[in-house]
This record gives sequence, structure tokens and C-alpha cells, in this order.
Amino acid sequence: KGVDPQKILQAQEFGGPRRDKRSELALRRIGILPAGYQTAMPATPFPGSDDGRGNVRGSFLVRLLSYFQALGEQGYRANMTDRSKARLHKGTKGREGVRFFVAYGRLRGGPTRHLAPGIWAATGTQGVIVRPVLMFVRNATYEARISRERVAERADLQPYIERRIRFRIRQMVGE
Repeated sequence: KGVDPQKILQAQEFGGPRRDKRSELALRRIGILPAGYQTAMPATPFPGSDDGRGNVRGSFLVRLLSYFQALGEQGYRANMTDRSKARLHKGTKGREGVRFFVAYGRLRGGPTRHLAPGIWAATGTQGVIVRPVLMFVRNATYEARISRERVAERADLQPYIERRIRFRIRQMVGE
């Protein structure tokens, strides 16, 4: 499971567009993520949403997809019900309530047109604290950053490999 390192290195070497993540495909399938857009973390992440390295925590992403009922695999019962959403809105003694909503900004207008496109959270008493959770950004196209051939040339690997082989042969003969 996971992404093949060769795919990551190819993106670094040749550039090009970033492929959609599975979460982006799920959001697009239910009509939340507009065509031609991908998701990005805001500059100040929503509390508990990032892993400390600028990525969305997996458990938080599952909770968000569950909230919007985007987990569409047949027989999958992890989508939040209205009852569990109400419990999340209310909060507990140790955790304040939160309500997630989608804003499209100037893309579609409406009561949230003053907000940037993305998924937002309303917290605090009566939901007065509004913070971004995931932002919708235009599809990114990356430029080529490294060349594997140049890295290999700079590393001067051939003499190193020859030295290691000679060392191993001497080690085997000496035994």
C-alpha cells in the first residue's frame, strides 16, 4: 500500500500536473470539490487537522469525508448520521462543538461568497469562530526539479562501487 517511490521521483524529474488524491476524488464525486480544483492545507491549519509536516492527518480526513457522507463504497457504514453530526455540533465538556460547511467564494456566490473556496469550520458559542479546514486551489502543475542522471554523476558512484567490491573481495580472501 502507498505510493511507489518511482512515481514521486518521476514527478520531481519531469514535472507536470499532480494527480488527484482519493479524498479529492470522493469530494468531487459528491459535488463538493469543483472541477479543475484540488485541496490544500491553509497557512494556519485547523486544530488537530495536520500531522506537523503540512499534511492532513488521515483520521481527520476520514472524519471530514464521513461528515460530508463522501465515503461511498458500497456497504460502508462510516458516513455520519444526522444524530452523530448533532453530537459533533454540540461538543462535550472537553471538546467544543464544530460544524463543517463548504464555501465556494466567488465561484458560486451565496451567503459565503466573502470566504475563500474551501471547507470551513464554525466553532465557539453559536459558531462565531470560523476557520478554514481545507482550501480549494486550482490544479497545480509542477516544474522539473532534479535530474537523476546529474545526481548520479555528481555522486561519482562508479569509483565508490569499485572500492566497495575490492574491500569485500579482500575481506573474503582474508578469512
